[in-house]
Amino acid sequence: MEKKQEGFSQLAITLLNHYDGAYYVDIKTGDYTALVPLKGLKKLNAPYTGDDFYTDSVKILNKCVHPNDLEIIKKSCDKKTIIEALSKSEVYSIIFRMIINENVVHMKRSLFLCPDRDHAICCLENIEEDFIKKEIQKKNLESAERMARFDELTGVRNKNAFKEYSESIDDKIKSGEKNFSFGLILCDMNDLKLMNDTRGHNFGDEYIQRASRIICNIFTHSPVFRIGGDEFVVVLTGEDYENRRELLNLLIVESLENKKSRSGPVIAAGMAEYKAGSDKSFSKVLCTVSDGGYLYLNDMRYDFSRWSLSLVTDFAMPSEYMYQADKLWNEHIHPDDLKAYRVAVYKIFSHSDACMIPLEYRARKADGTYVLLSTRGFVLSDKDGDPEYFGGIIVPL
Repeated sequence: MEKKQEGFSQLAITLLNHYDGAYYVDIKTGDYTALVPLKGLKKLNAPYTGDDFYTDSVKILNKCVHPNDLEIIKKSCDKKTIIEALSKSEVYSIIFRMIINENVVHMKRSLFLCPDRDHAICCLENIEEDFIKKEIQKKNLESAERMARFDELTGVRNKNAFKEYSESIDDKIKSGEKNFSFGLILCDMNDLKLMNDTRGHNFGDEYIQRASRIICNIFTHSPVFRIGGDEFVVVLTGEDYENRRELLNLLIVESLENKKSRSGPVIAAGMAEYKAGSDKSFSKVLCTVSDGGYLYLNDMRYDFSRWSLSLVTDFAMPSEYMYQADKLWNEHIHPDDLKAYRVAVYKIFSHSDACMIPLEYRARKADGTYVLLSTRGFVLSDKDGDPEYFGGIIVPL
């Protein structure tokens, strides 16, 4: 029995020495005794015993607690607060900051209710090392989340962020939020493939970065997304939405000047505006963007897509909304170009984060004549990396 009692005593001493201070407290009378004197705080002259734990705690901690945490400490040392907290849970803890040797240190103060329910062990623990580790983990997590949502090359938001943002707008549309408005600018860089082929990918990357800066510098109050190799989408909000036509004109003018001087990126851009009541989803607004091209967006989960109304008219397609539209569109492609088209589509679906490079082919219009088209496409994947949406633009050449 004596050996067992000695074992419990050694265990208690070992556990208590883990803390920077420990007291045995009568929570009703306030009598207390130090089990582990306060380490590193000898200058405070904390008493080993006393008859008013609550008042003495405030006096001692007032000397070393960070000024911004004084009110929290006063409340946590209140007798009524402690007894009420321990009646609900057998542990009452609080984290605060102390100033030790002119350094701010995070501390944890915990009261553990004893089996007799009349006493508690009050422990003080330096958790600065753990706090620093958690802060590093938090920053690493935030960095990882940022990398998952931002384009590494340009720093603007990427396709993952675009999908999340479009879903949040869909929620607002479905809820019928009043006075809700937004617009879309679809930007498409000219001749990126030519740049990559003739001047190298490093020059092409710089070309993309310069285009991104031009777009961001014009649309300063709206989120910008890079959704493809050479495609950007601006979701117009607030002040940018109010001045949308003027801002779009600025982009067009700058692109024309770059084209004339051959000194910078040439960006084709089109705009669409959300029309409350008639536009039932974000994708419907996206498909109405026009810059002389045709937009399409396919929900790959159901093989259901929406195509620009102008394309439906020009190529005598059955409807804006179609199931298995790829089979219908294949019937319009010139037989000599069909194989190359299918190979390009297969490649993009084989890599869920891929983008279709500009592909030129001929397609039959409603009057039976063939027109040369350039198609650019992109894939939006779900959280598991599986392709979910396939969209892009078809531009007559």
